[in-house]
Amino acid sequence: LKVSLDPWKIRLASPDGPAPNGWIDGRIMQITDEGGHVRALIDVGLPLAVLIDGPAYQASGFMAGGRARVYCPPEAVEVV
Repeated sequence: LKVSLDPWKIRLASPDGPAPNGWIDGRIMQITDEGGHVRALIDVGLPLAVLIDGPAYQASGFMAGGRARVYCPPEAVEVV
């Protein structure tokens, strides 16, 4: 059994207020520019990769070492 997560479908938000159901708070461990988009590695108890469009990242204010809230919708999960 193998479970994979589509990093394009995982959502990232600022951790303001209490977390809504299904959202997990974490810390941004690494941010990597990948030419037109950004890969953020978020520690939520295990490392989780999230891909963000470049302009959306620029507007987000996320920085390495900062906090972020992560949501992994069911359509992001693939079981093989």
